Amino acid sequence: MKKLLFICGLSFLITNSLQAQGLDLSIGPDSIRVCAMEPMLLIADISGGQAPYTVSWSDGSTGDSIWFIPQAGGNWVFATATDAGAVSKSDSIWMQAHDACVWPGDANGDGQANNLDILPIGLGFGNIGPARPEANLLWMAQPADNWNSHTPNGTDYVHSDTDGNGVIHVGDVQGITTNYLAPQSQPGVSVSSGGDGVPLFVEFPASNFSPGDTVVASVILGTAQFPADSVYGIAFSVIYDAALFDSGSVQVEYSNNWLGSKGVDLITVDRDFYHSSQVDIGMSRTNQVFRSGYGQIATIIVTIDDIAGKTGGVTMIDFDISNVSLTSSSGQAIKVSPTQTQLGISLSATADLEKLEWNAYPIPARNALTIDLPPSLSRSESTLTITDMLGKNMYTTKTRSSSTNIYTDGIPSGAYLLRVYNDSFSDSKVVTFE
Repeated sequence: MKKLLFICGLSFLITNSLQAQGLDLSIGPDSIRVCAMEPMLLIADISGGQAPYTVSWSDGSTGDSIWFIPQAGGNWVFATATDAGAVSKSDSIWMQAHDACVWPGDANGDGQANNLDILPIGLGFGNIGPARPEANLLWMAQPADNWNSHTPNGTDYVHSDTDGNGVIHVGDVQGITTNYLAPQSQPGVSVSSGGDGVPLFVEFPASNFSPGDTVVASVILGTAQFPADSVYGIAFSVIYDAALFDSGSVQVEYSNNWLGSKGVDLITVDRDFYHSSQVDIGMSRTNQVFRSGYGQIATIIVTIDDIAGKTGGVTMIDFDISNVSLTSSSGQAIKVSPTQTQLGISLSATADLEKLEWNAYPIPARNALTIDLPPSLSRSESTLTITDMLGKNMYTTKTRSSSTNIYTDGIPSGAYLLRVYNDSFSDSKVVTFE
């Protein structure tokens, strides 16, 4: 896959030809930087003279173009075009081939960008090396100089410098998010797991929920009986039944994380693939100091679909954890025991469930949050509550108005759950404050 994309990006039709009366030939600029062992297409650009033309290349090939595989170091390529009148013209190109070839976002060198690439970026955070000339975040092979410092599995840290500025920092996470590969195209990932490993599971604040509810679930790593030891980073996927959740409702938050604080000593990446029923999550510390402990490392926020027309009873949703990589500060794998958990949804016996539209804005709220309720709700008293992701109540008020303002003074920045309810209605939304 790399080669095809790289070839598309480096087909040369650059007009830098040596001028000659009548016949002109160009096979590219005078010199270029390329990646060693990455095939590239060279095309003879011919003008003037008398058609038809014949072209011969320095490797003995003939034709208007050749595939050339640069070898490490320097490579000269020559071509000669001859027209129907036996007039010939030659051109050459010097290729400075570098032994390091960076695909922005592929920090671990496995040929793709995904949540696993957060781990080597965290391990190498702060490392400095040669900047990558003409660097960008396009998914194509980009020549670079090796840093000659490596991850524990031997991957040079030049690959973790996704933006090519010569230092591994938080901006390199953008290389992953820009070129993230969808899960249906990913090969199987080796999972460090076992029955005697560190527990990893999703935990829910209640046993059953109803359609329309917003659920804030905790991702738990380690328990009091089986704590995690010497953890530096983790990447994993949570598999769920997308048919029972609202499209685009899955969000991931990292507050109250015992591994670290995002933006301080923790970098994170996540991506929800609703149509694949999978959300990828990855995080790593950045200060070369491991953590030991147990408890919440992330929260997954999701809204249950209305599931109109379903019969009564309880439907169970499985949450499976897969593709786990838990690493220490030395980059060594730590054994993990992922556990399947279930969420119960209590279904109405009626064929249709009433959906009352209400709104909360602006998001994020800086000075005040406005809640607009439909007239049918304002006929009776409704309660508004704001809780943090651990369920701690931050604000409660009662209202009969169709529009209510909540002033955000005293509420710390972050994500919260806003709930509106009365005797006949209950719904919630995730809101954020700055």
